Formats: sequence, C-alpha cells, structure tokens
Amino acid sequence: KIVKIGDESTSSMSINDAVKRLRGKVGTKVTITVLREGLAEPFDVTLVRDNIKIESIHSYMLPQNIGYVRITEFIDNTTDDFVRAVDGLQKQTPLKGLVIDLRNDPGGLLNEAIGVSDFFGKKGDMIVSTKGRSENQTQEFKSSDGEKFDRNKPVVVMVNEGSASGAEIVAGALKDWKRAALIGSKTFGKGSVQTILPLEGSDGAALRLTMAKYYTPSGVCIHGIGIQPDLDLRDHDLSESTLKVYTKQMIEKFADQLVKEGTAVSTDTEITPELMDRFVAYCMKNVKKLDAEELKKDSDYLKNSLFVEMVRNKLGEKDARQLAVLHDPQVKVAEQIIENGGRISPKLYAQYPKRKDTEKAGEKKLEEERGKNKDDSGE
Repeated sequence: KIVKIGDESTSSMSINDAVKRLRGKVGTKVTITVLREGLAEPFDVTLVRDNIKIESIHSYMLPQNIGYVRITEFIDNTTDDFVRAVDGLQKQTPLKGLVIDLRNDPGGLLNEAIGVSDFFGKKGDMIVSTKGRSENQTQEFKSSDGEKFDRNKPVVVMVNEGSASGAEIVAGALKDWKRAALIGSKTFGKGSVQTILPLEGSDGAALRLTMAKYYTPSGVCIHGIGIQPDLDLRDHDLSESTLKVYTKQMIEKFADQLVKEGTAVSTDTEITPELMDRFVAYCMKNVKKLDAEELKKDSDYLKNSLFVEMVRNKLGEKDARQLAVLHDPQVKVAEQIIENGGRISPKLYAQYPKRKDTEKAGEKKLEEERGKNKDDSGE
C-alpha cells in the first residue's frame, strides 16, 4: 500500500489525484512510501518516470522442448500475441507440451480471456457464462473454431492468489474441460460484471453496482470463491529479515557492486557459499535489526534473486527474466507434469499435500456454492 507520495500522505487522496502526482516528465524522479504486510515499518522507493510500453505476453523454451508462455494481463491484442508466441515456440521445435503462467495476472478484457481459452476448446465448448438480475445480463460464451493446439500435447496452467478475473476465466475453462492441470494456489475470486453509475451533485462520486457474476463451464461461481488448483503449491513464507533485504533493495545494490568490481557474470555464473556469506555480511552492515539465521533459512530464494539481478545488471532484462523462469521451483513442477503426460504423479501429491483448510472448509464451501449456483440469478 502506498501511504505517501513525496511528502504528502495518501490517506485522503483520490485515485485521480494520486495518478497526477505519480505522473510527470520522462526522466524525473518521484519517491513513494510503501507499507507492506509482514514489515513493521513503511519504506521509501524512488521511481524514475518513463513511457511504459505494456507487453502482456512473454514466451520462452524450457528444457525438454516444453513451451512456456506468461500472460501478465489481458489487454488489446493479448490473444493475437499469445497465438503468435505459441506458434513461434512450435516453429523452433515440436513442443512436448505447454506451460501457461497466469500468476499475478489481474485479468483485463473479457474478449481477450475468451480468445485465449478458445485456443484450447472444442467447437461449442462453454468457456464462461454470466448470470444476472435480468435475462439480458445472462450470457454464454462458447468456443467457436475448434482446438488450435494439439490435444495430445499436455498443458499446465499456473495460478496463485493474484490471478483474478480474466485469468480465472481461462483457468476455470481449461480445468473444467480437463484440458490442463492447474497448479499453484487458489485464485483471487473476482468474477463480477459491474456498472459504474455517476451520482449527480456528488463531486465525482459514483456507485459501483454488481449486475451479474461469472460462472465456469461446470457452473461454479468465480466471484468470492476462486478457482482451486489440482495441485496446491504453497509459497514459502519469507522471514521479516528477508523481506527487509528485498525492500531495502540490498540485492540490487550488492549485485551492482559486484559488477563494478569486475565479477564475471554469465548465465552459468555460480553463487558460491563464500559469496552468499559476503552478501549476508553486506546486508547485516547496511540494514538495521536483521537476523542472520533468518537470512540463512531463506538462502535459496536470496541466492536465486542475487543471480538473476547480476544477470540483469550485466546482460539485460530479457536474459534475467528468462533465467528467473528457468530457476523457478514451481515452473520445474510444471515441467515434471508435462514430462508425465500432463498427469500429476502420486509423488508430487505426496510432496505437496492439500492444506487442511483447503481440504475441509474450502471444499465444503465449493460444494455448497455449486448447489446454490444452480438456481442463482445474481445479486
């Protein structure tokens, strides 16, 4: 949460006012103060203003001829860019399977989410439906042209609690069609159709009214529930000391220092135990109230972040982003599932058992919701 922009508190600041203060001439700087869950105190971050070109699709070839496509959000041309990315991967080599990464994808345009889903559905397959207060708010969206990706090639979809709206539509459709294995953590649960009604004489205030809700092909309401993955990959909870290291940008600063010292950097660079000891000492010296033992417990995460940052500093953003994917533990799980023909092995289920709250309360809630949704006509 941004609590200050410059020296000004955001507590009584409207979104439009905040945007005006954040925007400015290219190359100028603005300092924001951020309050982050898990940290006792807020911290400052200085941003450099620039023209931002949003690319919603990033694609790479993983080992063993497995394609990887990351969708950051659903904007204009996401479907076309997604299709081009998959075609480009298939031209490099025949794909063994495909990994679609929807983690932290907040959604976006409905037609683009439908377009990506349509790439995998058989003609006439239900992608998503809406149910609302009146008949004209009840709609069904179905696959049009038939499958464009070989059904014999397995697909894995990666989601987390930051996957919302359009991302949940894609994940829900591919899961219900049994076209993909869904891995990660339960999605956000945002699946409502809303209308903004301006209020007269209210100085810009408006009423946001929910008119309908989105439903997966099997009839489950997305809103307030989310999509449950087939394999629950719980994220590692980082310690407070490690969070401080990230927020104080120690990794970026130490990587910059190493590159300036002339440290050799390549995609095969090894982060040795001696280098990690030096990094921990650097953090302890520059950040107050750190616990060295907490940093050691998170050493695998810190080591990977340091490696990626060194590559970014020396070789550029593109190489760093690809290396981050190649070293991502959850991506490696997705690769294992593709290698197993799209099936989640008993070994993986044993390694990542369902959480108790998911197994009991979560599944009970889903079953209750399925029953309610049969006759639900919206809010």
